[in-house]
Amino acid sequence: MDLERQTLRRQLVTFLYQANPKLTLALKNTPQVCPGWLSDFHMEDSVWTHTMLVLQSALDQKDFCLEDIATALVHDFAKPLAARVKPAKKGPGKRMSFAGHGPLGTQSAVDFCLAARKAGLLPLANEDIARVAAATSNHIAFYGLADASLALPFCNNDARLCRTLTRLLYCDMQGSIADTMNPSLLNNLELLAGTRQILKDQAISCGQEGDVTSGPGLHLVCGLPSPAKKRLAQDLARGRHIVTQASPKPRKDPSGASPDGSGAGSMDNLPDNAPACPGVAADGNGEAHSALVQQLVFLEPALRDEGVLFCAGLCTRSQRRELYSLLAQALPGIPVTCTFVLSPLHSWPPSPSCDLAHGLPRPCPELVMPSLLFEPFLDKARVLLADGE
Repeated sequence: MDLERQTLRRQLVTFLYQANPKLTLALKNTPQVCPGWLSDFHMEDSVWTHTMLVLQSALDQKDFCLEDIATALVHDFAKPLAARVKPAKKGPGKRMSFAGHGPLGTQSAVDFCLAARKAGLLPLANEDIARVAAATSNHIAFYGLADASLALPFCNNDARLCRTLTRLLYCDMQGSIADTMNPSLLNNLELLAGTRQILKDQAISCGQEGDVTSGPGLHLVCGLPSPAKKRLAQDLARGRHIVTQASPKPRKDPSGASPDGSGAGSMDNLPDNAPACPGVAADGNGEAHSALVQQLVFLEPALRDEGVLFCAGLCTRSQRRELYSLLAQALPGIPVTCTFVLSPLHSWPPSPSCDLAHGLPRPCPELVMPSLLFEPFLDKARVLLADGE
């Protein structure tokens, strides 16, 4: 490793110590392996040790960019929150479980990258940070793919995101003291080799896919509620019909601009008896979805012509799948896109529970990024980072 990368390592670790000492302490105090017992996947003493090994692996690869280095550093930030002690899967003993740490760490990945960018350490574009967050959220699901042929579909055929996840897989394996005869590790080696071969034939673009909300269909704008997400949804609507969780009736975007800039028509032709659109509960709400679909039936001409945007939470696959199932029955043939919006919150995860047996704090939003492998009903999907407040 050259002096420049040694300096970057020192700067990143120092920044983490200074900017969020609570998170640093939590990473150090969270055991990676249950004390006194063996682990097939990790024998590092703490999440901090594992994280530093993964970071070092990324820095050692001369062709790994800042996006890859940032992903290596932040991908396990939520392990202290997700940590719990469970019985061993086979035989007597105990093991550490970190189920859900990927989705739970999405927001902290975004906020750290933004803070490091502001400090001048990680000059990453918004598109780069969005991929870091997507890789953080989905890395465990990616590692579990049965075959390398699923890697690109998993990433919405985004070769650059697939490369980021593949490189994280390499670094994660390098940073783990694992049982080399474990079937999962052997499967990961095959996945790594196969995906690398596939990526050799792919052109890695420097940018992310453009606007997926253009054209007809229902365009979901998902993510945790925030003013930044609402502003982005209004900008994407560009004068088209937009429905929000709490909106009593679909409306035109307040800007009044149509996609071609000529101005949009009014909503006067919407029947007065159009059903209201109640909020979609964070844990899914079939009745709310049904009411929304009934409302969209009145907007079928717009859906099939210019498209309608729906700004909502819909943070989980199950919520989106439930909505689509109802939509497919009421309005067959309507394409659906998903733009998952990450909004800067300028805060990191709360302090972890002192008792690891209690596990994750509840309720906990599962910020799982859209992927066509698990959501084949989506025509297109992407992840965006909204501008700050």
